[in-house]
Amino acid sequence: MSSCLASHPTRDLPQPVRRRTSSPTRRRILVVDDDPGVLMVLKGLLEKLDVDVEACLDPEAAAARFESDDYDVVISDDRMPKISGRELLRRVRNLRPETPTILLTGFTSPRGLDEAYEQSGVFRYVGKPFDGGELMDTIREALRARKAVTG
Repeated sequence: MSSCLASHPTRDLPQPVRRRTSSPTRRRILVVDDDPGVLMVLKGLLEKLDVDVEACLDPEAAAARFESDDYDVVISDDRMPKISGRELLRRVRNLRPETPTILLTGFTSPRGLDEAYEQSGVFRYVGKPFDGGELMDTIREALRARKAVTG
């Protein structure tokens, strides 16, 4: 089974990854977390938006997906095996600087957050455990920012 799962608002995880087949105007979000439970919660929240969601348990698989596909927003947990969310989002920023990135982190000290911004250029961070309303507001803001940049 792949470590990345495609999801659509009317379908449940897990599903095999599919190439982009939706309308080019439909927004796409890549979500990365090594905890399947967190991915399910995020998917549930994102169902409220008119977006396609791809969820990855493995940050390296997510990085490979991002190299081959375009996403409007990338959301990643900070602490994961293999590579950190900060490193993943740094790679995203290097490949496509117009893509807003959101870092989910349990470590929200001012120094740690400054490091996250410096290391990966994140659009925003959201503390864990996250408030669903705050996260949704942040995602909507990121989608608006992406649209402003790409038209």
